[in-house]
Amino acid sequence: MALAGPLLRNISVYPMTSASLNKSTLRALLMATLMLVTMLAAACSPEVGDECGSSQECGTIGLCDTASPGGYCTQTPCETNSCPIEAVCVEFENEQTYCMKRCSANGDCRSGYICRDDLGPVKFCGVAP
Repeated sequence: MALAGPLLRNISVYPMTSASLNKSTLRALLMATLMLVTMLAAACSPEVGDECGSSQECGTIGLCDTASPGGYCTQTPCETNSCPIEAVCVEFENEQTYCMKRCSANGDCRSGYICRDDLGPVKFCGVAP
C-alpha cells in the first residue's frame, strides 16, 4: 500500500472538454454506446423455447404455447428456414408446424424437455413423446 502514493503522483488526469473531443472521438463513443445498448437488449430478448406464461412474455417471437410445461415461446405456422437462428421448424403429427429450439443433447434443453430427433432431421427441445 505504501507504493500506491508515489505511483499515483505520476499520473496526470486531464479534464475532458468539448474542445478536446473531435468528431472521430465522438463518433467512436456513440458507436460504442450503441453497441452496448444493442447487446443489452439482445441479452434480454426472449428466444424460442423460453418459459412463458403469456404471449406478451415472448416478445417478437409471438406465441406462448401454454399447453407445454411451463409455457414455450414459439411461432406457428412456420416453414423450413423461417424460424429464428436458434430454432427449427417442426411439423407435428397433427400437421401443425412450430418453431422449436434447436439442440444437440438433452443438456441444451430446459428442465422438463428433452432433445428429440423423431420428427425430422434436426434435433429440437420438446416434451418427451
